[in-house]
Amino acid sequence: MQADTRLSGQRVSRVAQRIWLTMGSVSTDTMPGLVGAFAEYQPVTSIVNAIRDLFTQQPVDTDIWIALAWCVGILVVAYIFAMVIYRRKIG
Repeated sequence: MQADTRLSGQRVSRVAQRIWLTMGSVSTDTMPGLVGAFAEYQPVTSIVNAIRDLFTQQPVDTDIWIALAWCVGILVVAYIFAMVIYRRKIG
């Protein structure tokens, strides 16, 4: 029973690694259902798509603006959390 669980966990881990590694090199249009939807709406995908378009000298769609919006959004949220924690420690 223990060996079966370990092997099952290893299979899941390998599948997760393959999905993770291919997200940067495969278009999200070719990915199946939920994996494609997850890959399409995460910040890394829009950054990778913009870089891929730039390297292949293709027109950059809205991916570059989405990537910049994600970066600014993450920066603002991180700044807010940092200030809250800082004020708690000094106050």
